Amino acid sequence: MNQLIPPDVQAQIALSVNWLWQQYGQKIAEKVGKRAVDEVRWCWSIENYYASLYERVGFVRVLGRMEAEPLENVFTHVNVLDKPSADRRYDVARLMAEHDPRDFERLGRLKRLPGDEVVAEHDKLFILGKPGAGKTTFLKHTALRAIEGEIKKTPVFVTLKELSDSGMEIVPFIVHQFEVHQFPEAAAFVERLLKNGDAIVLFDGLDEVNLADNKRADLIRRLNDFVYRYSNCPILITCRVAATDYTFTQFEYVEMADFDTAQMGRYIDQWFSYDEVKRQNCRKALLEDVENKAVRELAQVPLLLALLCLVYEERGEFPPNRDEIYEEATRALLVKWDSSRNIARDTVYKQLSLKHKQKMLAHIAAATFTESEYFLREKKVVRLIETYLQGVPGLEEPDGERVLRAMEAQHGIFVERARQIHSFSHLTLQEYYAARYIVDNEKRGTVARLMQYVGDDRCRELFLLTAGMLDDATEFGELYLEAAGQLLADDAQLLADDAQLLALLQWAVQKGAQMQAAYRPPALRAFLLSRALDRARAFDLDRALDRARAFDLDRALDRARAFDL
Repeated sequence: MNQLIPPDVQAQIALSVNWLWQQYGQKIAEKVGKRAVDEVRWCWSIENYYASLYERVGFVRVLGRMEAEPLENVFTHVNVLDKPSADRRYDVARLMAEHDPRDFERLGRLKRLPGDEVVAEHDKLFILGKPGAGKTTFLKHTALRAIEGEIKKTPVFVTLKELSDSGMEIVPFIVHQFEVHQFPEAAAFVERLLKNGDAIVLFDGLDEVNLADNKRADLIRRLNDFVYRYSNCPILITCRVAATDYTFTQFEYVEMADFDTAQMGRYIDQWFSYDEVKRQNCRKALLEDVENKAVRELAQVPLLLALLCLVYEERGEFPPNRDEIYEEATRALLVKWDSSRNIARDTVYKQLSLKHKQKMLAHIAAATFTESEYFLREKKVVRLIETYLQGVPGLEEPDGERVLRAMEAQHGIFVERARQIHSFSHLTLQEYYAARYIVDNEKRGTVARLMQYVGDDRCRELFLLTAGMLDDATEFGELYLEAAGQLLADDAQLLADDAQLLALLQWAVQKGAQMQAAYRPPALRAFLLSRALDRARAFDLDRALDRARAFDLDRALDRARAFDL
């Protein structure tokens, strides 16, 4: 923060001004008027208020770290969508055509507006966003811009949960923020500030206000009254997508956009600014390495990008066993993020444990992924949720629609892509939960049924995740080799190149046979075969076979150990 008086000097000035007022205030007021004296005291005191506000908005919590980080260390300028996703009237076919989850360039084709410019153009903004999308961070960044004079308004930052829990009205709550910093005649100052439109009021986290006892409905009413009464003031409100009925008629509605590749890169640059080698390596691993494409999809969300940077910082790589990352990411969304900020959300499915929530997501993923159903009509999602909930003992009559709304509002693992069309927020998470279902239900033959998708490029991540998550991947490896061999024998298109492809298969079998029993040879053969078949797709077969024969066995073993094969 620039141009601020140091705190020790501010304190001395405040003491001096207050002492002068106590000693000579009455005489001064008689000469120049009390209003003029208040103006002088306010000018001296505003710097003290700014310094205190900076301590509140100048730092952010990063999941996985005990201490808050200075905002400037992690903030990346954000973009917003000028129309919330859930307002689009798209059908499934159009979403399928326009929304390839791993087409990272598509983000550049969307109409994305710089957040700072939108704040300058609209004095009433309702900012929606998925959990972890950076809504609070953006609001804090806006407050800092005002403190530093870039926005010519006095910032007022209000956490709506704190306001609601206090039981106070809005203006007295704001006045109290000034009074605790010994701001003189705070009520008069705040009233003038608001009436003249000299403040920018930042209301954060409408979704965090409790629904019980109509607390959120009551707060929305009071916010509307505040907006009408102080219509000259710029006012920003943040809220999670799907958490409100959008009852603010004077506001422009926007939605936080996912990070594009350039923003991911800038975030990584700031995170690893202390270590040039690690910065470059993390950039390359996350943004360029084809093997990390599924992981990169999570990096579009700032909260999860921070988690990935933390993983890379601690390990110096992204572990080949991806399920570890996805497990931590989903736990961050389901539990840690709200609990780290002491938010107890209302939920129509609070009787469900974390385990049941994850199993419900796995049930949905398993019923949809292998059928290439990424975008689901609301009726189908509701039916799948209710089917699962009917098997949960002791649960009240399930209401799938209400559970869907609560799940989308609270966790961000499931989102509404267009009106009454939903999906997992990331294809990666759908793949992860589909793999969880297969592993959790292995005794019901799920692994064997998975083998019908050998050779299907859509299921590559599903196979790798399943292999990594199984406690014992021996059966998986044997079934995979059998299915892959049958694929080579049966596919007429591949038959012409039968000799080369069978040579690749034989190479994988021979390499696997060289492994010691401790490394679970059948599973390792499956892993090696997967690499071989990848090469067969990427190169001509002769070249693929040459590369396969030159395959670094030690490196394969390292990868196998990482997969716990």
